[in-house]
Amino acid sequence: MVENMIKKVLIISHDKVGKLMAGPGIRYHYMAKTLAKNFDVTVGFFGPENVPEIDFVKNYAAKHIDVHNFQKDFEPYDTVIAMWLSDAQIDYCNTRGKIVIFDIYAPAPVENLAIKVFSGRPITDSDEFQIMSQVHDYQKFLAAGDAFLYSNQRQLDYWIGFAFGANLVSPRTYEKRDVLKQFISAPFGIDTSVPLIKTKNHYRGIVEGIDEDDVVMVWSGGIYNWYDGITLVEAMKLVWEKNPKIKMLFPGTQHPTPSMSKWQETLDTIARAKELNLTGKNVFFFDTWIPYNDRLDFLLEANIGIYTHKPSIETEFSHRTRVVDSHIFAELPTIATEGDFFADLVERKELGVTVPAYDAVALAEAIVETSRPENLSRFHANMAKIKPSFDWSQTLAPLVEYLESSPSKVDHIMPLGEEYKPSKRTVRNALKRIIPKPVKKAALKVMPTKIKEKLL
Repeated sequence: MVENMIKKVLIISHDKVGKLMAGPGIRYHYMAKTLAKNFDVTVGFFGPENVPEIDFVKNYAAKHIDVHNFQKDFEPYDTVIAMWLSDAQIDYCNTRGKIVIFDIYAPAPVENLAIKVFSGRPITDSDEFQIMSQVHDYQKFLAAGDAFLYSNQRQLDYWIGFAFGANLVSPRTYEKRDVLKQFISAPFGIDTSVPLIKTKNHYRGIVEGIDEDDVVMVWSGGIYNWYDGITLVEAMKLVWEKNPKIKMLFPGTQHPTPSMSKWQETLDTIARAKELNLTGKNVFFFDTWIPYNDRLDFLLEANIGIYTHKPSIETEFSHRTRVVDSHIFAELPTIATEGDFFADLVERKELGVTVPAYDAVALAEAIVETSRPENLSRFHANMAKIKPSFDWSQTLAPLVEYLESSPSKVDHIMPLGEEYKPSKRTVRNALKRIIPKPVKKAALKVMPTKIKEKLL
């Protein structure tokens, strides 16, 4: 380890860390826990309600930071890692030589586009403005950051394309900073040191309708708008007719962040199950979010992990972090809709079965087939084989290596609107070089004489 390595790291979490955690909170808890082995790490929270409980076990510091009067809380740190920062916070860090790492492991413009499109209501001017504002924010982040964390190759392709589309890559800027080298692979991980030991039952033999000998499928995380809970519920209607011992459990339909209401897809899924008279029969909903330390029991009670999504741009660039945190963590055979990164992994490594989108019949058949003991055993064994590669120590190794290298600040791109503006002569000469001769000849035939003389 080099002597002048970065020693003090501030991670900004915009989500709850503690006894109740969704994906981002889990990520920043384990990122801090992993980095704390090598660095002095603090997790900061702009929302005081997101700070961990006093008795929550952690090996890093945690504190509330005033989003406006942040300077004294940012000052001690060499590196700031965050999903987003305000203009003032970015300027403060860059003018004081602090390394700024934007965690773009989940492409927010894509997710929020999916939220709007699948909201079930007409698109408004406000929706348009919010998405465009967010796109502009990420243009600033890519222009002002020193490094960027991503989850998979699809996301890297997206963000590189985003940088080009935002006019952030040109011969001059690329000469000063190789944009590709700024991206660091840091996908969601799991803690493989946790033994898979179930301490108690939470639903088998406890919840009416779920028996000890049932085959239980579990849904991980929230039923967000880009998911497709309705097709799954409709498949369960067909499953009931083939094997009534197969049950579907949605453990957490209310997000742990108090300000977040239930998603439209959650409401629609619950309504469809009720309409088909499946609620409490072979489809079950838990209204409260499962405490993080209890999730292992919930997962180990299950036989299969399942998620279904709509074909969309969100699917294309997702990473399904809660699927990693549950299916791989608990070595659950998986049923998934085709099309996303994780479904590709399921197919490639034979971790379960994938099905076409919106196909309740194919999904029902996959559920019944996967539930056979021989298939459950085979898929479970394959999950166990790939599990070690998803440990946080592995997924965050490139980030640790980057920080230990004592990185220097990169040359930042000029703010949008202040880009290099070529002269008319430069544009004219460039066009002469790049326009194919047949096109030029055809254009000259119909071009007014005055314009032709200027170009030639």
